[in-house]
Amino acid sequence: MKNPVISTVIILICFAFNLQAQPTEMIAVNTSAPITQLEPLSQNGPQNALYIKRQAPNAPVAMKAARFEGLQAYVAAHLSYPRAARGNNIEGTVKVLVKLSPEGKVLGARVVQSLGYGCDDAALKMALNMPRWTPATCNGAPIPAEIVVPVAFQLTL
Repeated sequence: MKNPVISTVIILICFAFNLQAQPTEMIAVNTSAPITQLEPLSQNGPQNALYIKRQAPNAPVAMKAARFEGLQAYVAAHLSYPRAARGNNIEGTVKVLVKLSPEGKVLGARVVQSLGYGCDDAALKMALNMPRWTPATCNGAPIPAEIVVPVAFQLTL
């Protein structure tokens, strides 16, 4: 994925799903002993102990990002260049954060990098009307996702 924040959020969501299924082990930290001393929980554990849960080692997480085959062709066919931007020779990129459902449906979008002159509105309109994406998955299960879609506005001579 191109955006590290979105990648991190998706990884954290996957770990949350993964941690729910992991076995745990109770351990006791003896508060009267040095902090590095950990004892397995027994029936008659130490009196001055703080009991904490320790996660078993995590299984590997298999993640796949959401994708839209033919995204560039879709943008080229469905994006209209705003008259104000064309009249002022405005070129550049609008970055749109697209929120996707676990089924790949576009739930919403917002501009995270603006260009102005009507380009932001044109990019949002195009993003909100996109057909379904192939959903993101975590360990084979579809999950919600957020994708930053760069929308380039370039005048041709």
